[in-house]
Amino acid sequence: MIALILNAIPGELWAALGAFLAAALVWLVGRRGGVRKARDGARKQAVQDYRETTERMRDADTIGGDDADWLRKRSDKR
Repeated sequence: MIALILNAIPGELWAALGAFLAAALVWLVGRRGGVRKARDGARKQAVQDYRETTERMRDADTIGGDDADWLRKRSDKR
């Protein structure tokens, strides 16, 4: 039964359907790559922000005593 239905569809329609599926596949793969690239960029930025914050915590000014000692202790916990 299915073979009869598939044989009834003309070859040109199969070609058009194949081209449509190929275009959809290319679009989806490109979209997925863009999402992955954006996610990796955000992850790299988060790591850079973390490093900068940790450096600021370690280099905190301690004018007038050990006011910033809690910052250094907190950075050591991470």
